[in-house]
Amino acid sequence: EYIVVDDDAMTTVTRVVLTNLNALKSVLIGDRSCGSLRYVDTGRGSFDQLTFVEVGSNAMNGLQNIQSNLLTNLETVEIGSHSLNALLSVNTSALTSLFSLSVGASSLNQLTSFPMSSMKSLRILRIGSSSFLSVNQLTLAGMDSLETIRIDDDNWSGVTTVQVSDVNTRVLEAFGFPSNTSFSIDQR
Repeated sequence: EYIVVDDDAMTTVTRVVLTNLNALKSVLIGDRSCGSLRYVDTGRGSFDQLTFVEVGSNAMNGLQNIQSNLLTNLETVEIGSHSLNALLSVNTSALTSLFSLSVGASSLNQLTSFPMSSMKSLRILRIGSSSFLSVNQLTLAGMDSLETIRIDDDNWSGVTTVQVSDVNTRVLEAFGFPSNTSFSIDQR
């Protein structure tokens, strides 16, 4: 029902194939593990039971893509510091069940896009400092259900465009926009 990769394990593995794991509920990747991992092949498998993923610190820094069928029913994702820094894209539209997202400092720094508007179930968002540095477009929409927001300094430094709709001032302030900021909001 779960996969656990200990700290400092699978450091030279470049590919993992996951098939017939329909009962998989959680994946835990230890600190400094899976550093050479480039591909996770899930085929057309279904991961309907997978609700929890934890990636330790300094882990999985070779992985460039995550297949959407791993994301569909995730409720909690915890990413340690300095992790997943080769990841180029994530299909966030598959994260409709995500309740809690925690990202450690200096992680996910190759993503150029991370739209959160489809994460309608998101209630807890924690982002450590110096993360998401390559994201160039930030979309803040439909995030009024967030109950806990903690976003440390020096994130999103590559953002050149911010799209805002259906967001309250508490969310804007958490993302670094003061409450007295003026916005031109497109009501399409």
